[in-house]
Amino acid sequence: MRKPVMITMAIVVMALVGMMFAANMALKPYTQYARIGQDLTNILEMRKEIEEGTTVFTLARAAKKDDEKRLGQEGWGLLIELTPSDRVRKKKGSLEKLALRAAREAGDLYGQGGKPLEWFEVKLALSEEHAERTLIKIRDDGRLTRPDPRLPATAP
Repeated sequence: MRKPVMITMAIVVMALVGMMFAANMALKPYTQYARIGQDLTNILEMRKEIEEGTTVFTLARAAKKDDEKRLGQEGWGLLIELTPSDRVRKKKGSLEKLALRAAREAGDLYGQGGKPLEWFEVKLALSEEHAERTLIKIRDDGRLTRPDPRLPATAP
């Protein structure tokens, strides 16, 4: 091959390697949330607290909208979405316990990496058309507050 062709190919290869490296760096935070969601799915599935075959979705985010701040979501938090199992839906008080357990486990899995968390928003999908959202804050001593608003005793 000719020298100009070889130089052009080398530049293209170097550009591709650079793009792969940049993409890896840009997506790294999201892989952490995907790993937390997968680990949380495994933990809660093992305890039969979530619907079999569903996954737990997690994403860290900052409360920026006025309506979120009005609910008390300030700073960084973790959004957790899951589908409780039938056993949890029917047992009185289990929805609130599941939300607290999911928040506690997610906080442990999130660890000290990244920005410090101040709240968890837990969304429980109770049916195709109905979901309950609740906010759980982290106190200064590291303990979690009760879900606000309170969750129903059982799924409707």
